[in-house]
Amino acid sequence: MSARSDPPPSAARRPVPAGYLLAAGSLLTALNALGGVISHSALTWGVSHPQRLAPALHVALAVLGPIALALGASAALRVAPASRAARVLGAPWLWMALLVLLTIALPNTVPYGDAVRFYRFVPGATGPEANAPLSFEAHRLLAALFPEHLVGAFSSLSLLGGLLAVSALFRLARALFPAPEERARRALFLLGMGGTAAWQLFLGYVEHYHVQLALVAWGLALLLEGRAARGGLLLGLAAVWNLSAAWLLPAVALAAPARALAAALAPIALTLALVTALHGPAAVAAAYAGGFHPIATANAGFVSPGELLSPEHLLFVVNEALLVAPLAVALAPALVGARLARRAQPASRDRFRALALAGSLLFLFLWNPRLGFSRDWDLFAWPLFVAQALALEAALRAEPAPPRARAWLPLLASAQALAFLYILSNSRLGR
Repeated sequence: MSARSDPPPSAARRPVPAGYLLAAGSLLTALNALGGVISHSALTWGVSHPQRLAPALHVALAVLGPIALALGASAALRVAPASRAARVLGAPWLWMALLVLLTIALPNTVPYGDAVRFYRFVPGATGPEANAPLSFEAHRLLAALFPEHLVGAFSSLSLLGGLLAVSALFRLARALFPAPEERARRALFLLGMGGTAAWQLFLGYVEHYHVQLALVAWGLALLLEGRAARGGLLLGLAAVWNLSAAWLLPAVALAAPARALAAALAPIALTLALVTALHGPAAVAAAYAGGFHPIATANAGFVSPGELLSPEHLLFVVNEALLVAPLAVALAPALVGARLARRAQPASRDRFRALALAGSLLFLFLWNPRLGFSRDWDLFAWPLFVAQALALEAALRAEPAPPRARAWLPLLASAQALAFLYILSNSRLGR
């Protein structure tokens, strides 16, 4: 499964039409602008957040933001690869520093998810957390070390997840596009992965899913590089940080070398031993008395068979994807129409890619997406991250070398603007 042994992609593949990319970017921009003037409803919550951001500001940023981002990205892509500016712009440390600055400038002020529950119940908890065993123990340790500063202590895990995620994205881009002549594809991939509301997780967000997403990204990158044991280990850590990531383990078992599965099972066994030592066998048995399920929320369940293909459920999934992975939605018709999915990957990596995508989408479609605000978008951040990454890779691999950057920039910039508006609407500046 090593990327280094794969043959270069064929130059004969048909690219996604430039007109389609422009139309998709324009549609995302229009939907985002419309979200600033319509009410937050079941039909539009994937793009509509006006109750937390002034509608005029939302519309202005939705329209002008993609233009400014596309112009800036176009200028950056014209920098010579060997220049000092190119080396600086392509350095992960620069974007890590930017994330730290954004954490300071745009602190999350909306206690989404389980933040309030974390502050109230983690410090005095006496038993294990069945669905997020490693995350719970990390939060419990921080609560013991910093009992008077819970907000800062718990938010530090958000920043840690973000720093890990930035470095993982650069590693994933190089794993997917390893050849030196694929620099432009790597750059467009990174720009596209900036267009996801999942970055909200890394700006002071108190939940389980920030570090989990970073571990998933690192695991995928290492497995696609051919570093099976290290990649499996990190996906195993992601699964015990929050059990929802266990939906990726079948891909490791069926499409990766055996050492990857052994490495993935090691942190699961060690975490079980840790929580047993901390809380005792009886408490662990009671926590899992209802059965072991790779889920994220104890008070939720699978979608019923009758609901699975209902318009309501499909609309929930589409809105979830429009918020967290708009490019996965925008590129899906192009991928199907051009039959890119079948030929987007070298054969040695195709099976793992397909199974990882299948596990991600199964979790997204089968699990209940109506658990909390915006249908618990954070719970579904990692599967949609995987879907967006693989959709971008498939489409970019179909591009001639070098890819037509200017055709791509309107679409990528519109997704980035959508993500930034969501983050801004949750910050102190957007309230």
